[in-house]
Amino acid sequence: EQLEKEKKKRDDRMQVAQGGLKKQHQQSQRVSTSSSSTTTLGANEFVSIHVEVWDCAMVQTWLGANKFGFAKEPFESNDVDGGVLMELDKETLKDIGLSPIQATRVLGARRRLLHQQHQQVDGDTSQA
Repeated sequence: EQLEKEKKKRDDRMQVAQGGLKKQHQQSQRVSTSSSSTTTLGANEFVSIHVEVWDCAMVQTWLGANKFGFAKEPFESNDVDGGVLMELDKETLKDIGLSPIQATRVLGARRRLLHQQHQQVDGDTSQA
């Protein structure tokens, strides 16, 4: 029974995240289409939506916010969405054209993002 309650909470959070994704996607479209604007989504906005449900545009916005312009074209041409981002390793990043240092930077940023997301989920759970 406890396991079912936890699963329901997780499913509810996922639905909220997916609903928020549409809003985030619209924001990311505005960010990516604004001419030479340096406006980016805040770190909290990235943390609030689970990486697994990000679309390619959200990944592109995250890359820009982290100053990873070097990865934008390789990620775009390989249709890297949130699910794919979660599966990438250093070798794969090098295979799509990133240098070893660039790959390490991207993986470090992904690790920090996941850590922040897990902290947020843990915080939500402890308050429930």
